[in-house]
Amino acid sequence: MEIKELTQYINAYLKIAVAKCGNIDDAQELCQETFLAALQYLADGKKIVNVQAWLSGVMNHKYYDALRKKYKLPTVSIETLSDNFADDVTNALTNANDIAEDAEELRRQIAFLSRIYREVIIRHYFNGESVAQISTALSIPEGTVKSRLSSGRTYIKEGMNDMEHYTKHSFEPQILNVGISGTQGINGEPYCITDGNLIAQNLLLLAYEQPVTETELAKAIGIPAAYIESTVETLVNAELMKRAGGKVYTDFIIYSHTDVVNSIQPQKTLIENNFELFWRPLQAGLNELRASSFYERLTERK
Repeated sequence: MEIKELTQYINAYLKIAVAKCGNIDDAQELCQETFLAALQYLADGKKIVNVQAWLSGVMNHKYYDALRKKYKLPTVSIETLSDNFADDVTNALTNANDIAEDAEELRRQIAFLSRIYREVIIRHYFNGESVAQISTALSIPEGTVKSRLSSGRTYIKEGMNDMEHYTKHSFEPQILNVGISGTQGINGEPYCITDGNLIAQNLLLLAYEQPVTETELAKAIGIPAAYIESTVETLVNAELMKRAGGKVYTDFIIYSHTDVVNSIQPQKTLIENNFELFWRPLQAGLNELRASSFYERLTERK
């Protein structure tokens, strides 16, 4: 084909680029890179048999390369495309398996983002919504949308660089028995919230030593943030957890088995050393009660 024949496809592929990018600036850049690649390809003396298939493949390739650059994923050069691209699209990428693994890891990192970042990331990059559209839909300023997009990208990059692993709580849940010194809530709180609920119990354990974000809880327990946020909110409403800025922490004392065992000997020592101090006034009070007429009128059962 002749170079001048490419011009008839520009408008059609600009529309495709807009649908992919969600904004005209990125779309124009994507379209420009696609056609520059085609010009270079022809200038090198190579032939394009199926123009539409070739352009579509290159545009898709350029688009996903741009996404991979954002998240520090491997890029694939245009030189890795087959000369017979239209006949064998599936063989165009030499590292397709690696890309699939990276895409899976990217989705995992997005799943563990907290709601405020996850929502804008999905709307913008997956659903193609513009900053203005997200601003309107969520009733937040455009500057806030941009800030959350930036922070979300940063958290995704950090997660993919660090490759954080699940903690022991994800594969070996701990048992937390909750007790109270007063009376239960109107719906049986706190027992109705924690009894038989290993997720709630382990979230409370994970947030005990220090305040943590919901993203940190999600990664530690191995459950996407979207699925634990409602549980965290329930724990906060039940006053088993408290929020501190963007973090939560468990708001009661947790005793381990070791704590209980270790406290036995100090208690025994306290009793041995101070028994008379406590018992003497108690014995005097009991003697006075037993000598009263009220006590004498009581039956053995009463």
